[in-house]
Amino acid sequence: MTAPARSSSVETPPSSTSSAAIPRLVAKVQLGTPAQDFLVHLDTGSAVFWVRSADCASAAQCRKTSQAAFNKTLSSTFAPLGNQTTNTITYADGTTVGCVTSQDTLSIGGIALRNRPFCLADTIVSKTALHDGIIGLAPPSVVEETNVFSALTSAAGFKAQQVGFWYNTSDIVDGQIQSGAISFGGPDPLYYSGDVSWLQATIATGNHWGLPVNNLTLADGTDLITAPTIAIVDSGSTFNYLPPALFNRINLAQFFNSTNFDGAGTYVMNCSLVDKLTTFTIRLSGVEFKIPPEQQYFKFRDYCVITFTTSSTSTLPPILGIQFLKSHYTVFDYKRFSIGFAGPPSAGTALGSGGSSGSQGNGTSSKNTAPRVGASLAVAAASALVALLAAAPLLM
Repeated sequence: MTAPARSSSVETPPSSTSSAAIPRLVAKVQLGTPAQDFLVHLDTGSAVFWVRSADCASAAQCRKTSQAAFNKTLSSTFAPLGNQTTNTITYADGTTVGCVTSQDTLSIGGIALRNRPFCLADTIVSKTALHDGIIGLAPPSVVEETNVFSALTSAAGFKAQQVGFWYNTSDIVDGQIQSGAISFGGPDPLYYSGDVSWLQATIATGNHWGLPVNNLTLADGTDLITAPTIAIVDSGSTFNYLPPALFNRINLAQFFNSTNFDGAGTYVMNCSLVDKLTTFTIRLSGVEFKIPPEQQYFKFRDYCVITFTTSSTSTLPPILGIQFLKSHYTVFDYKRFSIGFAGPPSAGTALGSGGSSGSQGNGTSSKNTAPRVGASLAVAAASALVALLAAAPLLM
């Protein structure tokens, strides 16, 4: 972002604006007194918490009749902060958000955080469809006035400073994941099987969760990584992003030279060739992750969309987005600065309602099986919070 008062941030790789783009998980939160409801992305690739203002006056993306906008005049607990200078957040896909720092009561999962700073957006310019705002979950070293996670951890008394993401791969419509869960306070065994494997994280591009990429090895033994690099691990990115040179190598060798279908980063391969895809391996922090054919593409209507993208105008390192995370239960540990991965839950264990106690940090959660589009729940149990989410398709 460009404002000197805030941390620099590049939150998302170039991603398609077509309806083939994979939905991000969104949570329902409340802001103000009386409470106003908002659907927000929870994004490990950014730091700022912002919501759309009722004063937003930019182009069509700024305000849609179906989307919420915060009306500060209706909240008795609203107050401006600082000198009210507009801060500009710049995203890698060209989205810019102009917002002014304010404060009000934020409620998430039934836990009220009074006098929480947030950025009230009065200009939003984006080619990518957005919901009502974003809660950034950047690494602990990123200093940000509007940080929600640290305040939430303190207020809820979590034993573990962790947030976990689960995508329900059993709930897919036309290639799009419809639901999932985000747990705070520790891994929830309802959403994974086996042990959580912890990898020491590193800072990528100055302010992002990152993991060293040691190798990207094809089935024939060819390693496509020619120099050491660090991959951003980002719940706010839809596709897996690769720099142009690396993308071109894997596209030619693995994806039969897929084509940029919409000119915006949606790469489509010939569906008659998907049976010829082979498993390749990516090694992160010395740990191998196999990427089988079913994780390399998804079927969208009559198209076979690969799970990787690139952009000739970007200088970003590799990014592991939702298309990688959806195959794992992924936990970000703020105290140990590490990222944990576990296998998907056993068949049926995450499909019913109800909850279970987490194995670490009293993490507790239950599965939201009700609304599928634009719906979310946030609940609190004892000293642990879990936001139950439906991955609402982005509003176009």
